[in-house]
Amino acid sequence: MSFISLITVASCVRPWSIRNGRVSGKDFGHGKTVSYRCDGNYTLEGRSTLTCDDGRWNSNPPVCRG
Repeated sequence: MSFISLITVASCVRPWSIRNGRVSGKDFGHGKTVSYRCDGNYTLEGRSTLTCDDGRWNSNPPVCRG
């Protein structure tokens, strides 16, 4: 008798938008990443990329400071 193990991992919900910046990436599946960039004279504080880990993003979104 053999056993087959099926492991399923969840996709993430659409990543959060940020004020004075944008997020790029269209695949929100497990192991996929999205990138954040700030507009014009704003500086990114926090992680510029987030990775989906079994239905949860690995960090909070960054903030764009003027």
